[in-house]
Amino acid sequence: MNKTPICVIGFNRPDLLSNLLSCLPDDGRNVYISIDGSRNLQDSILVEQSIEVVLKYSAGCVANYVTTRFSSHNQGCKKAVAGAISWAFMNEERLIILEDDINPCRNFFLYCDTALEKYRLNLNIWQLNGWTPLNNLSIQQNFYLTDYSHIWGWATWKNRWQFWNEDYFDLRASFLHLSKSGYFSHHHRNFARYWIQQLNNVERSVTDTWDVQWLFTMWSHQARAISPIHRLSGNIGFDYRATHTQKEERPAITAQPNLKINMSGNEIKLDKNFPEFDMQHDYLAYNMDKWSYWKGQVLSFLKIKF
Repeated sequence: MNKTPICVIGFNRPDLLSNLLSCLPDDGRNVYISIDGSRNLQDSILVEQSIEVVLKYSAGCVANYVTTRFSSHNQGCKKAVAGAISWAFMNEERLIILEDDINPCRNFFLYCDTALEKYRLNLNIWQLNGWTPLNNLSIQQNFYLTDYSHIWGWATWKNRWQFWNEDYFDLRASFLHLSKSGYFSHHHRNFARYWIQQLNNVERSVTDTWDVQWLFTMWSHQARAISPIHRLSGNIGFDYRATHTQKEERPAITAQPNLKINMSGNEIKLDKNFPEFDMQHDYLAYNMDKWSYWKGQVLSFLKIKF
């Protein structure tokens, strides 16, 4: 079986980065590690410590081949992460992508290795999710298709990532067309308004991120992602140092993978669709039932209609 290359993205959290690197299998993979530059003096110390963690990891690898990229200036979340992924894809056709606050279990890598090969020619599938807000589902298969591209431990192919798009007008127009056509009718009633607001926030630099654009790009191609019924990765970066997840108290979000799950790569089957799971993602991951109506009025002010 092919060993999928891994792209690791870090910044100023050397302790989390060290934990992540300790989770990587040392089994002959190419590992790309990108560290963003500092914003200030305090950052510079932590960034240097992150670089030291990377160099120590690289020196200790037995089988993996490590390539590094250390930025001389701070790029910010959007450019640092999207740029790191594009950099690693210059040499690879598929990647496992892990930011420094991700905690993957061992079976996550087996899943990615297997599914990336199995579905490489299926252009209706753009991503493998390691994290899911659902867990231990009682269904007769270990994976399901979803509209959501969760990025707390994920994998994709170069020929999908190449379409990552920052053309907000194009992404918005495509999304609104699909919404009006009923493509997202199985989602929460606040789904379209919620996601247009997220896109607006990114466009106006209220939120510095790259994954909203990726999600809209996937939707614009009417593609989907695969999620496991057991959480195979988690986020452990809920503190003051996080860019977007400084505080989170919902168990569905903070829960970590069950490291005892034993999953064979041969069990990756998608025999049946479960569209109702996307509605559960709306509730558990995005609190759409508690999304305030006044945000919809903001959309009206921006002359965005449904």
